[in-house]
Amino acid sequence: MRDDFTVTALIAAFNEADVIAEVIEHLIAQSVTVYVIDDGSTDATAAIAERYVGRGVLEVERWPQRPEGSPFCWADILRRKEALASQVDSSWFIHHDADELRFGPTRALDLRDAIREIDRLGYNAITFRLLNFPPTDNLFKPGDPLLERFRFYEPGAAFDDIQVKCWRKGSAAVDLASSGGHQARFAGRRICPIPFLTLHFPIRSQAHGDQKVFRERRGRFADEERAAGWHVQYDAIAPDHLFVRDASTLVPFDLETVRRDLTFALPGKEVRERDEALQAARRLLQSAHDDRARLAAEVDQRQREADRLAAAAHGAQRRLQRAEADRHTAENRARLAEHEAAAARADAAARATDAAGAREALADVYRSRSWLVTRPLRAINSLVTSAPIAAADQRDTASVGTAVRWGDLARVTPISTAWGFDRGLPLDRHYLHGFLQQHASDIRGRVLEVKDGNYAKVFGGNDVVTIEVLDINASNPAATVVADLANASGVAGGRFDCFILTQTVHIIFDAAAAIREAARLLSPGGVLLCSIPAVSRVSGEDGGLESGDYWRMTRAAVLRLFAAAFPAEDVHVATFGNVRTCTAFLYGLAADELDPRDLSVHDPWFPLIHCVRAVKRS
Repeated sequence: MRDDFTVTALIAAFNEADVIAEVIEHLIAQSVTVYVIDDGSTDATAAIAERYVGRGVLEVERWPQRPEGSPFCWADILRRKEALASQVDSSWFIHHDADELRFGPTRALDLRDAIREIDRLGYNAITFRLLNFPPTDNLFKPGDPLLERFRFYEPGAAFDDIQVKCWRKGSAAVDLASSGGHQARFAGRRICPIPFLTLHFPIRSQAHGDQKVFRERRGRFADEERAAGWHVQYDAIAPDHLFVRDASTLVPFDLETVRRDLTFALPGKEVRERDEALQAARRLLQSAHDDRARLAAEVDQRQREADRLAAAAHGAQRRLQRAEADRHTAENRARLAEHEAAAARADAAARATDAAGAREALADVYRSRSWLVTRPLRAINSLVTSAPIAAADQRDTASVGTAVRWGDLARVTPISTAWGFDRGLPLDRHYLHGFLQQHASDIRGRVLEVKDGNYAKVFGGNDVVTIEVLDINASNPAATVVADLANASGVAGGRFDCFILTQTVHIIFDAAAAIREAARLLSPGGVLLCSIPAVSRVSGEDGGLESGDYWRMTRAAVLRLFAAAFPAEDVHVATFGNVRTCTAFLYGLAADELDPRDLSVHDPWFPLIHCVRAVKRS
């Protein structure tokens, strides 16, 4: 489809301030641009229309004021629309009134796209079927949605049968004036047999009817136009006329029913024309279906390509990060080896010095008189005590422990400084994901999550009705609730059925206040799913060493913290990890780098993370 396909509605308005905003917004929502000609309105019609200039309205033209008492000339306005149709850059035009809503023949397409399909079928003009919506009460107020207040209709009068009011811009000039605006005439016109729909709301209440018919319309029509048979719609209305109708005399309105009836039952048409309309409708719907299928396939292909490129980029980034980590590892090992070599050299030098001193001291002993005198006694003693001394030496040797082999962990810096994200799934997230999966049935209804809504989407599934995102940072585009969790008094309480509060409490200094506020935000019976680290590197994202990362907690601290905000029997704490997983997490290893058997062991004396499920009492 061409991206430059445009449709412009040319609206002439006089004192329609109560409905002009909805008419303009309806056209903009249907992807139709608007040009307004205000014919000297004495109310706020022009001012309201000017609010939309640059937002779907091209211009609001103030029609030259007529001398007081001079007649209204409808033909002049029609000729102005003819001129605009040759001047404004648009693919198609609609001759539109200020008290109408227009629709295409299928809900699958908005008004512009439906006209585009008619264009593709080779037609260059469209007729409309007009339905009038009289008031059935006097409750309408300016700004009320028209289709909510007016729910009953009647077919248009005989003089409204011809409604060829939409045409493709071409080389031939269009003629509106000769028909009083009922049809656009031009050379080579080919009218689509499928009518579009016009919903007409000329009178909105008894007071509005009296004002419009007797004070604003009847006295302003030009005699020559009346003589031509124009402006006859109010001729049969007497001063005591009741504009409010009995709903039982009208037809209840259902848009899809009317669309179906217009498409497949065309009163007054020949069988051949009805068949042609049916075929055109099928071609229209098939064309729309084909376009959607083609676009869906194109979007799917582009998405797959984007996913492939993203995966390739992720793989390259991960390889780069691993290469960088390996480089740091090699540098650290080299520094450690140099340090150990220097220490070994110093130790060897010290041992050599000690050995030289020992040899000199031993030589002094051997040269001493006492050594020479006691030689016979030493010989006898060795015969008596040699076996016990040897046994004692053997026992001492057996009691010496084997040295620990540190291997790749023989370093004073971590392997990854990003909690292991650059190597795979971090260990704390491994335990957290398992906890959320175990309690997925709690993630339902109205869900609140911190920073983004990913966990609610992944683990909540179809039970989630709405997802709100809490963040203290207003620049987060995903945030729908901006507040400090330690003092969220501006957020109404009792709103959420589930609050997913992961890896956040430790970066809030007043952690107790944050837990109390989390409980307040839950609705009765609502569930808080929370995680708090027991072991972790210091976070550099929220202030680093000076502020923003405050707490690592024991199980006892977690139980006491939550029991202050929830009934103790409704607080359940699951502790995950062991000394090996804690060590691996601090070094920055990922979960898939450990044996699954090690991951399944949970030692309460060496916890890595605490996960809490707390329920607010009904």
